[in-house]
Amino acid sequence: MRSLYANYRTDQGEIWVQHQGEWKNLTTCEPHEILEIRIYTLGYVSQFLRVIPRVSALDVAAEPLIDSGVEVTVAQAKVRSLFELLNLPSRLWSLSPTTFSGGEKQRVNIARAFAVNYPILLLDEPTSSLDAANREVVVQLIQEKKEQGCALIGIFHDEEVKSRVCNRAMAFSLNEEATISG
Repeated sequence: MRSLYANYRTDQGEIWVQHQGEWKNLTTCEPHEILEIRIYTLGYVSQFLRVIPRVSALDVAAEPLIDSGVEVTVAQAKVRSLFELLNLPSRLWSLSPTTFSGGEKQRVNIARAFAVNYPILLLDEPTSSLDAANREVVVQLIQEKKEQGCALIGIFHDEEVKSRVCNRAMAFSLNEEATISG
């Protein structure tokens, strides 16, 4: 997943994405190109939210929208609605997520990625630290993105969630060939 997001360089092979009408190979892009692709084309929900202390959850989640040119007030309104949908208590919105529980951080992370209309969205165990109610909200958000035509690539260890959101699944095992279903 981190190679697909261009956090790690690959030893071989290529990773192609269509960015603003032009095909780009992430394995050969310059750092400034990768950053631009991340702003407009490639979103990522990682397992862990890493943030700068003293930056509010609202600002953390709105940052990708603002970076893509959306006005601050519009970006924050979009994030507020996602926070409400994800049951993140409003008392937390002005606080830094550094002190949040794992599930609260994950909801900020999900709002951060789902607020933007990325053509491609990478999901690394997006429901792993969520309770049943919030897991259901995330499943609905994923299904909405699919209906909008977003390409979603995810890692899901929760079989029930995987069965509800995946059109095609690949199973990987160390030293074995991948198996594809769907």
